[in-house]
Amino acid sequence: MYTKDLPFSAILKERKSLCGLNSTKETLHIVLDLKGEELSYKTGDSVAVIPVNDPRLVEKTLKAAGLTGEEKVIDKRSEITYPLKEAFRSRKSLTGFSKKFMSEVLAKAGAHQDDLKALMGEYEVWDLLEAYPEAKFSAQELYDLLMPLLPRFYSIASSELAYPNEIHLTVAYLKYETKDKERVGVCTHFLSILAPVGSEIPLYIQPSHGFTLTHEDQLPIIMIGPGTGVAPFRAFMQEREKKQATGKNWLFFGERTAASEYFYQEDWKRWEEKGLLKVTTAFSRDQEHKIYVQHRLQENAKEIASWIKEGAIIYVCGDKNHMAKDVESTLLEIIKDHLSNDPEAFLKELKAHGRYLKDVY
Repeated sequence: MYTKDLPFSAILKERKSLCGLNSTKETLHIVLDLKGEELSYKTGDSVAVIPVNDPRLVEKTLKAAGLTGEEKVIDKRSEITYPLKEAFRSRKSLTGFSKKFMSEVLAKAGAHQDDLKALMGEYEVWDLLEAYPEAKFSAQELYDLLMPLLPRFYSIASSELAYPNEIHLTVAYLKYETKDKERVGVCTHFLSILAPVGSEIPLYIQPSHGFTLTHEDQLPIIMIGPGTGVAPFRAFMQEREKKQATGKNWLFFGERTAASEYFYQEDWKRWEEKGLLKVTTAFSRDQEHKIYVQHRLQENAKEIASWIKEGAIIYVCGDKNHMAKDVESTLLEIIKDHLSNDPEAFLKELKAHGRYLKDVY
């Protein structure tokens, strides 16, 4: 019903830090109010948030381009005319850009660079234009060359059964440096800083395509979600509690320190005390040697194998590049040691039967 071009307007109801005072991270719990209107989602779904650019970034880009922002530009797809400043604010990416744009800038500046990819990772649009002042573009040329400002996807951290008129998100505010300049994530900055509480947040639901809570309430589930990867598992537990599901639940959560980054600790403790949840944590900085979720999986190998024999579904959510690979390697070891001489085939079978599900990014 709702899409990128026709989004739903939710209200930013609440924003609070999930981190302790000494944390080096900024991770936030965000509550979006659906105003009692019909917007349906399932546990495991994501929400696509449509951000706007920081006005300071817009001004920097206009200044670097030598433009006022009052210039009119036509969007070729919709044939709608916009003032350039508005187009920069809500329609165009001012951080990432294409190889084609990079090549055009270098060509206009009479410069040459072999490794375009490396250069693209260092600049935003404004400081690329600043670095090559000979590269001049008309407003329309610049508009046509820049990439669209795309929605960003966040796992939903609430169940519709528990919060029928809300969507909860777990958002890590992205900050990093390139070329000695501090950069911020476009959408995390929008949700964490730019959008005031009470303002409208345009969004639509992105279905999970399989990463959803089993309807078989008696089956055990193993949830592996370090950092913000824990978000959907909060929704899973809310739903299982509401449905009075009899299946066992086991959460593996990892972060830096227990004191400052134990996200949703009160929720997990409440479910533990009710006998609904087993929690195993891995806080990497709380001891001399770093401990991650895969180490905790290995320590509990025998019991995990026993849960798998009982029909457990394994869910993995979070970092694709390191965590998910390390977790899969550890699961293969556990399978080899306790379940099968052919761990790859065994894991393939689990995947085929929807018993090993990943939402990684």
